[in-house]
Amino acid sequence: MVTIGSKSPPGYSGTPSSAPRPPFPKTEGSQPLVKMALQIDKIEKLYNTVVEALNISADLCIPRTRRNFYKFWWSQELSELKAAAVNSSRA
Repeated sequence: MVTIGSKSPPGYSGTPSSAPRPPFPKTEGSQPLVKMALQIDKIEKLYNTVVEALNISADLCIPRTRRNFYKFWWSQELSELKAAAVNSSRA
């Protein structure tokens, strides 16, 4: 049994479930753990492909601009007025 910290998850009694487990899939000529490792490798490759596609899509579709690009009208005076407004609302 693997435990993390001193507490068990809610509803966990620490004993195995009495429900029968399905048989571990076996194939001719290969061990079950080897087959599981291959399946995990396929899942990881699929995951990496999806993440790469999302990153490429984000690079193509999400505009990259400098921080104040959309507030070209914002000035130092407005920054000072905003700071004064925030300070007065806290009082």
